Amino acid sequence: MLPIKPIFFAMMLALSTVSATSALAQDDRMQSISVTAMRLNSDELEANPQVYLRLPADFVVFSLTCQSSTRDVAERTREMSGQFDALLAWDDSDDTIELNGGEAGYEMIPRDTISFGEIYRSGYNNIGSFSLVLSVDVAKDETFDALKLRTNTMIDKLKTVGRTECFSNDDQFLGIRGVDKHRVTLLRRLNDEATSLREIFGAGQVRLTGLERRVVSQPSGSLTMDVFIPYTLSLELDK
Repeated sequence: MLPIKPIFFAMMLALSTVSATSALAQDDRMQSISVTAMRLNSDELEANPQVYLRLPADFVVFSLTCQSSTRDVAERTREMSGQFDALLAWDDSDDTIELNGGEAGYEMIPRDTISFGEIYRSGYNNIGSFSLVLSVDVAKDETFDALKLRTNTMIDKLKTVGRTECFSNDDQFLGIRGVDKHRVTLLRRLNDEATSLREIFGAGQVRLTGLERRVVSQPSGSLTMDVFIPYTLSLELDK
């Protein structure tokens, strides 16, 4: 098991927002997900629109890597293939986790569209490996530290085949399901914002652009996300 480094949200310098791939549109459970890096940038947060919803994250995404250093190539491949099948069985038996292909934080490919041969890598330094994207549902009132510990414990207890070892890396990503369902609420709040501006500044015209864009999300805390439409607002006062 690799050591886990502490995460300091306020001190991280980079923030990246990425959306699930179009293939996810076929998967009801994963539809309309924005998966966002947990590194927070205060400048980015200050630049966010005024109108947003702050919601709890539904799940946290990890990169799960399994590898074997068995020297015999054929045996190593059999071990890795068996481990892949064992992980799929684990996924089927636990409703609180989900395994997908792809790369955590960048793309999530439904597992039923990938095969072991597509993700298996062998040859470098006599090590065979493959990686999957593991999403773990956030339990009620659970802290990030508790979820991280729970995830690591689950990985440590995984049934392994031969000399296979499985571990997660230090990068985690927050996820929220069905962000598009908040569009109407956000539009109503934007209408309230425009009305309030007219009342404060007197007669004038409020212009909103960008409302055709999709609802997006980004982290605002260890297990919270801000959901918003990336709109632009301007106020023109009557002379």
